[in-house]
Amino acid sequence: MKNKILTVFVANLGIWIFFACGQKDSSGNMATELESKQETSELKLYPATDSSGEWGFIDKHGNEVIPFKYTNVGSFHEGFASVCLDEKWGFIDKTGREVTPCKYEHESFFDKGLAMVYRNDKYGWVDTTGREVIPCKYDGAYLFSEGLAAVMIGKVHHRGYSSFYHSYWGFIDKTGQEIIPIKYSSVSSFSEGFATVTDDYTFSASWDIYWTFIDKTGRQMLPYSRYTIIESFSEGLAAVKRHGNWGFIDTTGFEVIPCKYDKVKSFFDGVAEVKLDDSWFWIDKSGNKVSRRQQTMDDNYFVPDL
Repeated sequence: MKNKILTVFVANLGIWIFFACGQKDSSGNMATELESKQETSELKLYPATDSSGEWGFIDKHGNEVIPFKYTNVGSFHEGFASVCLDEKWGFIDKTGREVTPCKYEHESFFDKGLAMVYRNDKYGWVDTTGREVIPCKYDGAYLFSEGLAAVMIGKVHHRGYSSFYHSYWGFIDKTGQEIIPIKYSSVSSFSEGFATVTDDYTFSASWDIYWTFIDKTGRQMLPYSRYTIIESFSEGLAAVKRHGNWGFIDTTGFEVIPCKYDKVKSFFDGVAEVKLDDSWFWIDKSGNKVSRRQQTMDDNYFVPDL
């Protein structure tokens, strides 16, 4: 059998591999195998494109498992992969069976049994049977986090001769039930049981927007008049900004570390890095300065300089 030259992207390694696949050809030459350090009993499939530019999936030996017929594909997550035909996306399983037809406008992936999809400028979710369990009716949405997803509905308001668009955010569960009313102008995803929320109409004297945080029942934990930024909770503490300076609050809203720092990073492994008067150092959860140690945090734990 004549070997086919393929281009494969190994997502876990972040590299492209070019090789010839197939079994022995008429001359008895063996095809090249794709080596993987992550070999398990579960079938591993890899996105690959042939010389015509069409995409499919191969196994670790380079054997074609799912035919090269798609204009684009994503990687497998939870046993399913997104595939694209005619600029529309759908999902297949590892046998190549179509779970959802290619009718959605964005690539997606499954996470804990649900995948966010986008159609006709609206967001919704499908399950692993392909059923649209949450209809595509939201103008914006975040991925599910701790069982809840933030969703947004946009509305046009008319005032005199003027019209303006306003976004309203709330939270739904995995059945699509509205758990926290869609009434906030901006929200974050839930982290450690809490989400930050804001209302555009609560401004500070400098026209900064005030933030508060809520629990999963929607209970507001702080008045709006205190902080202009509240970051997500990490190890029970959240970085907050007040009057241009940073500190930390606990899950009751108590300011356990005063807002006196120029910049801060979220807590990780019991310590946080803070900046004061052009000097960076470490503090513990009581605000005490501790000996500097080797950096263990990556950029995901940085609090932005706002």
